[in-house]
Amino acid sequence: MAGTPSNQTPHVLDGEVYAVAVVGDVVVLGGRFTQARNFAEGSPVVARHNLLSFDRRTGELIPSFAPVLDDVVRTLAPAADGTSVYVGGQFGTIDGANRFKLARLDVRTGAPVRGFNPRIIDAAVMDVARNGNRLVVAGKFSRVGQDARQYLAMLDAETGAVMPDLDLPVSGAVWNGTPFVYKVDITPDGSRLVMIGNFRSVGGQTRVQVAQVDLTTSPATLTSWATNRFNIKCGSSSNTQFDVRDVDISPDGRYFVIGATGGHTASGALCDAVSRWEVDRSGSNQEPTWFNLTGGDSVYSVAATDAAVYAGGHMRWFNNPVYVQSYKGPGAVDREGIAALDPVNGVPLAWNPGRDRGQAVWDLVATPDGLYVASDTDRIARYLYRGRIAFFPTAGGAPVPQPRAPGLPVDVHLVSPSGSTDRLVRRSGFTGTTVQSAQQVAEAGTGWAGVRAAFVADGRLYSFMSNGVLTRRTVSAASYGAPETVELNGLTAFATDMQSATSAFYDEGRMYYTLSGSNALYMRYLSVESGIVGATRFQVVGGLSGLDWRNVRGAFLAGGSLYWAHGSTGALSRVTWGDRAPVNGTNTVVSSPASTGVDWRAQTLFARAAAPSPAVTAASECVGTRCSLHAEIAPVAGVEVATVTWTLGDGATATGTDVEHVYAPGSWTATVSVRSTDGMTASSTVAVAVSNAAPTAEATVSCAGMECTFDGSASGDPDGTVQAWTWDLGDGTSVTGATVTRTYATPGPRTVRLTVTDDRGATSVKDVVAEPARSGVAMVAVSSSPSTTTTRSWTVALPAGTQPGDTLLLFWSGNAAAGASAPAGWTAQGAATTAGSGTAVWSTVVQAGADSTVTVTSPTLMRADLVVAAYRGAAVVPGGAVVASETETVAGHVTPQVPVTVPGSWLVSYWADKSASTTSWAAPTGLVQRHQWAGSGSGHVSELLADSGGPVPVGTAGGLTAVADSAQRNATMASVVLAPAP
Repeated sequence: MAGTPSNQTPHVLDGEVYAVAVVGDVVVLGGRFTQARNFAEGSPVVARHNLLSFDRRTGELIPSFAPVLDDVVRTLAPAADGTSVYVGGQFGTIDGANRFKLARLDVRTGAPVRGFNPRIIDAAVMDVARNGNRLVVAGKFSRVGQDARQYLAMLDAETGAVMPDLDLPVSGAVWNGTPFVYKVDITPDGSRLVMIGNFRSVGGQTRVQVAQVDLTTSPATLTSWATNRFNIKCGSSSNTQFDVRDVDISPDGRYFVIGATGGHTASGALCDAVSRWEVDRSGSNQEPTWFNLTGGDSVYSVAATDAAVYAGGHMRWFNNPVYVQSYKGPGAVDREGIAALDPVNGVPLAWNPGRDRGQAVWDLVATPDGLYVASDTDRIARYLYRGRIAFFPTAGGAPVPQPRAPGLPVDVHLVSPSGSTDRLVRRSGFTGTTVQSAQQVAEAGTGWAGVRAAFVADGRLYSFMSNGVLTRRTVSAASYGAPETVELNGLTAFATDMQSATSAFYDEGRMYYTLSGSNALYMRYLSVESGIVGATRFQVVGGLSGLDWRNVRGAFLAGGSLYWAHGSTGALSRVTWGDRAPVNGTNTVVSSPASTGVDWRAQTLFARAAAPSPAVTAASECVGTRCSLHAEIAPVAGVEVATVTWTLGDGATATGTDVEHVYAPGSWTATVSVRSTDGMTASSTVAVAVSNAAPTAEATVSCAGMECTFDGSASGDPDGTVQAWTWDLGDGTSVTGATVTRTYATPGPRTVRLTVTDDRGATSVKDVVAEPARSGVAMVAVSSSPSTTTTRSWTVALPAGTQPGDTLLLFWSGNAAAGASAPAGWTAQGAATTAGSGTAVWSTVVQAGADSTVTVTSPTLMRADLVVAAYRGAAVVPGGAVVASETETVAGHVTPQVPVTVPGSWLVSYWADKSASTTSWAAPTGLVQRHQWAGSGSGHVSELLADSGGPVPVGTAGGLTAVADSAQRNATMASVVLAPAP
């Protein structure tokens, strides 16, 4: 449980909160109050008359729930529907309508639930408890409607009608006042009802302040369970009426706890105390499993959970069994107004938020999420403001350990055994009869000479020291932490006991021990969670047949038996352990120097659960002859692995959880052995099947012209090495080596295959494609001759820098449908016309002494432009030029597609149109623009020349769109492929 309350509760600003009920996501508070507000500072104050509800998730008051009750609410209980709550108390009206002492209301609207009508109850309802369709009502009434029911009744939970199954007369005030039933609770299975209050008789039988009812019979009957422990008047006040103030049954239904007031001046009484009682006991003179006294301050509320028993009141202390009012005795610890007790022994746990004590915590309601605290004060957890209701969330808390004695086998530890001092010796694996040889625990070091008695609980070794100090230290495997002193809170009597202790052992929250010279077994409570020692010493038993406690020098509980060592003979004996006590007549010797050769004499001894063996599974995975071996070590509580070793089966060894090893091909068996720090071992074997793994061939190629370089050095072998690289170069030649170079005679793609061979003869292949090519194509320059007049002849100069051997492309475009004649020495590559324009393309190779100009003629007068492009290292591929004409009036004109068969080829693209409006062109993305021109006036010619600027992939090229700034149908397009010159 967290030590700080959440801020998800409102503030009740006056009076007292007597009851809490959690109904789904709604919390209902009842009591005696008139005002409340939300948690946030400055929230408006609202009227609430003895009853309110709020959202459990946000802590905000529910505005629609504001019923007005004319008197106090004493009790609340959730209904089965999850939307309504039973309300009991002293009220007579709700919202002006008669509702006599009991009602069922919707938790969000406050409206009465239809169909529930218990009619008139003639006096206060103090408590209600629901189980299934049964609603048990307790209080000061004598009639429910027309039915006589003296302080206790059972109603139909849906209708409110009186059920005949519970009709037990209650009578006889305890000390003063009038009898009544104050609180009730029902076991989760609905079989038992526990009732407390101001009474001496139930169903005609004596039951003082507490009784148990069997609800499985029809009608319900009083069980034989009875106790006289509440028939002792604690205080001397004449106003005292009765002492018990709350009862709560544990979640598992095994026990119930009672909180009481009373004055606490009578020895042996259970007033101003919390006590635990077992449900399944029967018969008279029942005794509590445990009780814890405050030393004179009242307990008004209790709540039993799996982890703790919570108690609230105006107490100042717990663990304070003094019978002098308001005195803090030896062992007492501060617990202001609220406390958590260990459910096993009642010792205070470490949780200690504190609160302004006031008169009482009137109600404690535990949920899986936390604990609601209802009271008459507004300060809690060291003065945090929480107006009469607080909620401590479970989140942030820690589990409460409840260690039990170990089962067999155990490791028995002898402190300063016979013949040695100041050391710890372990005998492992004691089964009840046999044990392993002695081994000194070197890791434990020294400092054992002063240990009078010791035991292990919750992973810590508790030691009674010869100087009267109780220490505890962590234990893990063979290591022992530094001892820390356990605070005794003034228990000087226990400190004296420890100085003469001869043995100690622990079970179920109880610390048992023996004393030198005393023929008795003693017990004190101990909470291993808080480290608090119970203030009272109990004598469990005196001497038994065959067991004189004065002879004991060390003892331990294990496997349901008590084992003790004889200080004179060195024998180890076993006694059956019964209900928290040894069973007389069961003592028998199980080991001795004479019978087993083991001498158990020591200053004292203690036992720990036998160091568990490690758990390991071997696994292997091989790639060829290279194998990975893994030791999968399963987590085992208390095991710390010290070493992991392998025997690999081929004569090799290794260490560690993961091992890499290269085997020869074949079948092998590997064994892994694991040893813990406690010396325990485990092993596992795995079969290893080994075969040679093929290598992996990897190859890359790069070509510079006709020379290609091949690299296979990235090839590898997972279980060995690559020994040979063989290349089939795709032209009928074969070479070897990790890296090779080949100059091809002809260009074009070739499939080259690499074959690699490993050190055991396995092979692998990899194919790559080489693309040798002639020297690359290069652009030289472009020249042009635009026409501004109508003529039949046009001349253009060759581009600057032109050399013999360069390839020239000549583009002619005119504004008439007529064609033009090819210049001498030029080869026609294609032509196309539209209704009003035409384009022709020629090519030639520059010869030495060639003219520096070229002239084109036409029989038709027109305006025409000439463009010459010079390329070096290039040749026009047969069929690699296509000229096309436009068929639609568009601005974007698409070049025709042409085949590309030679690697390293370039693509030259050309567009032209006739128009009166075109002034510019936009070349396709990725092309290099070489020339652009637009004439002027009606019927002028405009053109765009661009190329790929580098090789294009083998396949199909062209289909490229250039966009003019006007849409025309008189347009022509050309695509020319230039292959590298042979």
